Amino acid sequence: MPGTVGKIFLQSASADSKILGSCYLFSSEQAMNDYVASELFATACADAPVDDIKVERFIVAAPPVAAGA
Repeated sequence: MPGTVGKIFLQSASADSKILGSCYLFSSEQAMNDYVASELFATACADAPVDDIKVERFIVAAPPVAAGA
C-alpha cells in the first residue's frame, strides 16, 4: 500500500474477550484517506472474520514550538 509506514496487530489481554484490531501508520493523512477509500480496504473488511468493524482516524500532531522560538 503506498504511504503505509507500518501495521500493529492488537488483541485484548482478557482470555474471554474477543476484541481484535490493528493500527495502521501512514506517511500522510491523504495516504490514510486513500487506503480507507480503496477497493483493497473494502475487500479486507468484507472478508474479515468479524461483524463489527470500526474505523477511527487519529492524526499525529506536530511537535510544539517553544515560546519565543
